[in-house]
Amino acid sequence: MKALALLDSGNSTTFINEELKRKLELHGKKKNHIFHQPLQDHIIKRATEVIDYIKLECKDKGFSVKMMNAETMPGPLQADPVN
Repeated sequence: MKALALLDSGNSTTFINEELKRKLELHGKKKNHIFHQPLQDHIIKRATEVIDYIKLECKDKGFSVKMMNAETMPGPLQADPVN
């Protein structure tokens, strides 16, 4: 499997794509995440899963990344708001 990642050190939340989570068969704790959309002046709550620990490693073991408490990020058309 080929996975591309963007690591953003300015963020306080780590996200993992819902499709990648399914392909890797990862499971976590269910929670609601609040997304702030300041340009549209509203807030959206989405159901997510929090995965305690993920380690992704290159096949040649030349690079790896560890992610703690990564939240699933559903695609914009896949996600239904929750109350």
